[in-house]
Parts: sequence; C-alpha cells; structure tokens
Amino acid sequence: MTPNPSVNRTLRIKPRKAGYLERYMAMTMRLACASFLLLCAAFPLQAIADYKRCFEAGTTIDINDCLGDEFQKLQNQLEQTYQKALKGLTPEAGRSLEEAQKAWSELRDKDCRAVYEFWKAGSIRNTKYMVCRIEKTRGRISELRRWPPY
Repeated sequence: MTPNPSVNRTLRIKPRKAGYLERYMAMTMRLACASFLLLCAAFPLQAIADYKRCFEAGTTIDINDCLGDEFQKLQNQLEQTYQKALKGLTPEAGRSLEEAQKAWSELRDKDCRAVYEFWKAGSIRNTKYMVCRIEKTRGRISELRRWPPY
C-alpha cells in the first residue's frame, strides 16, 4: 500500500532531529534562569532578606498587609528619630530640618508613586510601592541618626 500524498501534505509531520530533546531542555532551563533573575531584579535582595516573613505571607493581599505593617513601624521609628534630632538643634537649624523633612517626605511619596505607575499594569504594583516606601524610610532614619544629638 502506498501512502496517500494528500494526507502527508495536510498533517505535515516532520521527523525530529537528533538532540531535539536536549536542546528543548536547555532552552527551558535558560528561560527558568532568566525568569529567576528578573524576579530578583524586581525585588531588591536586601528587601527580600529584611521582610522575608512578608514575602512568605501567601497571597498578594497578605504580602501587602504585612508590608503595610512594616512601613507603619518604620514610620513611627522615623518620627521618633526626627523628634530626637530636632531637640538637639538651634531654632534656626530646627526650622531648616523641618523644611527638609517635609521636602523629603514629598520626594519619597512622589518617587514611590512613580514606581507604582511603572508597575501599575500588574498585581505587583502595591508591593513595589510599599517596598519603595520602606527602603526610603529606612534610609532617612539612617540619615537623621547622623544629626545631633546622635
């Protein structure tokens, strides 16, 4: 029995070349590695280490709630650090620091809003926004600790 040529044209079955499976597995592994690297780039490694319990919370909502709690703790710590730094200053220096603190707060919020806008198409937007606010607040606490009376 001879094969029907019309069937072969319809199905267009091509035999696999030698090494196809190995190439497919290598390409899949490269894709998995690239995905992992993108995930690492999406979250600063320090943020992942510092807030590991938040990222293990489960759902995106749980992660964001946990990050919100962490931010509130840092916000309270920032206020305490700011008040302590303010006490050691002259009235003129105190007014300057008050202006600087207000400007810094506005800058932080605008910077992090830009991060939110960049990621707004995905469910990661709130997580990225909160991590931004947390990291910037931690940095400001560190800056204020260099002021007198620290």
